[in-house]
Amino acid sequence: SLAYERYKSARYHTGSAFFSLRELAQLILTVSVTIDDDELQSVKKWRTQGVEKIIDLLDLTRKAVQNDKLACYLARNEVDNDLKPFSLEEYDPFHAVQELRILLYTGNMQLQLLERVTLLSKLNEYVANYREMLNLASTPIPFPLIQMGRAFLFLWTFTMPLVLQQGPFQDLISAEVFLFFLTFGFIGLELVSTKLSSPFGDNSQDIQVSALRDATLTGIENDLEVMNALTVGERRQRFRAQGQNLPGYRNNDG
Repeated sequence: SLAYERYKSARYHTGSAFFSLRELAQLILTVSVTIDDDELQSVKKWRTQGVEKIIDLLDLTRKAVQNDKLACYLARNEVDNDLKPFSLEEYDPFHAVQELRILLYTGNMQLQLLERVTLLSKLNEYVANYREMLNLASTPIPFPLIQMGRAFLFLWTFTMPLVLQQGPFQDLISAEVFLFFLTFGFIGLELVSTKLSSPFGDNSQDIQVSALRDATLTGIENDLEVMNALTVGERRQRFRAQGQNLPGYRNNDG
């Protein structure tokens, strides 16, 4: 049960973190939807930099949670003797988060305060989910707990024949068949819990972090294609059309 709860929690926070990054990319595109790129190239540069940093953050997150040694280093500064010290700029997602925050807060964009707060709040959602992912990746189930559970499972399973001799099974063959399936079931559950205790990976029983990252990246690329396919006039026309559907809208075009 403990391993399964860890697995569900890891899946939830991984999906939420990547979903928050795609939402952030969409918000970056949205706040610049009515800006004429031909007139303000700095806006296009700001938008491109924001999306690129989000993609870098996706890659860094995948690397951080799939590498146990890197996760331990990021969580508690524990460096493996066989590995060189990791570079924060190269491996730490929080370094990319800080760069993205600076870009959103001090970028060359005439954004309203509420727009900046919305962008930073969405980034904070990712940070909260990444923190939980790092906790799960760097903190395994305590070994004494696993050791005691396996010891009791071993004793309970292999002392069962002593109980079966006094139970409903009078012949040896039926008792052995029952004991085989009982052992198969409980030892199988123990092996399953061992697999679930390390949920980050690319195996069939893992969360498929790389696949989630690729799906999020594909979504961001599709959003960019839709954005680039529309001209500035079409984007402004759609923006005005949305306003016309709002209550109290007043047309000032004459």
